Amino acid sequence: MCDPVSITIAVISAYSAYNQSEAAKDQANYNAVVADNNSKMAEYQAEDALARGEQDAMNVRRKAAAIGADQRATMAARGLDLGEGTALSLLDQTDFFGATDVATTRGNAGKEAYALKAQANNFATEAVAARASADAQNSWLSAAVAGAQGYAAGQSISKGMSGMLGGGGAGVSDKWSIYSSGSASGAPGLKATPSSVKW
Repeated sequence: MCDPVSITIAVISAYSAYNQSEAAKDQANYNAVVADNNSKMAEYQAEDALARGEQDAMNVRRKAAAIGADQRATMAARGLDLGEGTALSLLDQTDFFGATDVATTRGNAGKEAYALKAQANNFATEAVAARASADAQNSWLSAAVAGAQGYAAGQSISKGMSGMLGGGGAGVSDKWSIYSSGSASGAPGLKATPSSVKW
């Protein structure tokens, strides 16, 4: 026989579990989209870091070349031989430090780009995990399991209620039988009216 209480609890439990599973799936898919966007943004930032680094390196090279040109012009105006001695050493140092600054600028840009690409990979991994979580959600299975559990819980509640009501009814019936048979006062044949029964 179908129990209305058990059926009601089962339906409510199943409906709630289905909605929760669908909400979890939607949230996981949303997280995947956000992670994808963050990954793309980090990739763009990495490319921008490299481009900026190359531009900065070109600017450093130009400045170093300009300094070297000024030094050559100044020393030549003073009649110094640029191919030997102090003049040559000074120009070599200028070229060396200029090249070092260029390499440092590119290296810094490369480090920034590497960190951003690593971040992009992490976001991509998060996206994969989020989609896997969404795919793992089985709303109908969750509803079925919750419905079965709810039905079992309803059965327990119904049995408990039946026991309480059944036990109470038997007690009233027995008491009325005793009084109506005349044994309530201990005197055989004494009849008790409903209004005289002491509960």
